[in-house]
Amino acid sequence: GVDTTLICTGTSETLDAGTHSSYLWSTGETTQTIDISTAGTYTVIGTDANGCSASDSMVIDILTVDISQNDTTICEGDSLVLTVDASNYFFGSSNSLVVPTNYPTIQSAINAANEGDKVYVLDGIYNESMIIDKAISLIGESMESTIIDGTNLTNTLIDIQLPDQNQNPNQSNNVILRNLTLQNLTTPTQSWGMNSSERAINSYRPGGGNDVYLTNLIVKNISVPSSAILLYSSDTAVISNCLIYNNECGYGAYGALRFMGSGRDLRVENSTIINNKGYTPTGSWAGRHGIGIHSSYPCDTVRVTNSIVYNNISYLGGIQGTEARNFSMYGNGGDHFFKINNSIINSQNQHSNLIAGNNVITNEPAFKDTIVGNYNLSASHPGIDLGALDLNNNGVLWTNDSNDQDPDGTRSDIGFGYYPQGPTTNFSSFLN
Repeated sequence: GVDTTLICTGTSETLDAGTHSSYLWSTGETTQTIDISTAGTYTVIGTDANGCSASDSMVIDILTVDISQNDTTICEGDSLVLTVDASNYFFGSSNSLVVPTNYPTIQSAINAANEGDKVYVLDGIYNESMIIDKAISLIGESMESTIIDGTNLTNTLIDIQLPDQNQNPNQSNNVILRNLTLQNLTTPTQSWGMNSSERAINSYRPGGGNDVYLTNLIVKNISVPSSAILLYSSDTAVISNCLIYNNECGYGAYGALRFMGSGRDLRVENSTIINNKGYTPTGSWAGRHGIGIHSSYPCDTVRVTNSIVYNNISYLGGIQGTEARNFSMYGNGGDHFFKINNSIINSQNQHSNLIAGNNVITNEPAFKDTIVGNYNLSASHPGIDLGALDLNNNGVLWTNDSNDQDPDGTRSDIGFGYYPQGPTTNFSSFLN
């Protein structure tokens, strides 16, 4: 997914795209590595000898900290409390807009933002829906406490509407959502497909060409006509370290997550998609598409890595795609499962088109306390330390790549978050 690296003013970070035949960075450079010293989002497209391409992005932010205390002399034995300007500490770069410190609502900050800006949202409950019409980052202070709540709302909570690519070919196309909880949207409208106006997250750009990165999100208790999350016409769509649960879709359904008309690079990484239901009781759509993950058009790549898709119910339950690895699939009703490797699978489920790969585990995944919505991994979870050996596909195994490790320095686990086996020692983890 889109990793974020924080560097100090005056230092630089080397970005390594791994081993490929050719490279094209968003900076125009064509080398395997580049050195970065300024804040921004950097994207690289790597192409192999067969002409197949994949892309990835990295957000570089600059840490700037201002101590609000003037120069002061104190006597030996005395103490002085130093305070830090919270906005600079939390937000780093100068192109940051802070809610509610500088703007009363998230939408007002988005309206004031320019392309490439970051809208930071402090912890709190925000009962509003919003439209993102430019390439920005929307980042909460903390995943569980920065909450966008849909109670009594009737529109999509976060609606990404970038201008038509055919008319704006040079416009930046990266939209990043990070560290947020989206919850409690219930709408009765009987409509479906990409034009349905009620979702937790909707992304649609005429002409395609948008890259959407969803990282450290909780999406829960969304009851809408069609798909809790729809990513339509995306060149790159990445779901990383997200928990998507207890969502219900009625008319036409499609369940928790749907890629539609998407293209080059679709990924679900280190996420748990659980207890989602898609069900239409009557009519031609009766009982269809209760899907954990659904891709409705042929795509170059659909990858599910280190993830759990569990107990998603209805006719086409589970996951429809092309490749899943280091993957936990248990208790999903329906069919359309392909190429499952390093997986957790209940052998009693009946799924057609299932190709079980290496290291298949037959045990049920284990969570701490699902009754209260705690889907953190428990000590008995069978996917601990069984994540991808090279999660970011840079050719370096996890033992020598801190980006592929959990924050405690161990091999990545299968599912949302991780099971801590010691203190946090790895601050370069993909989960940080």
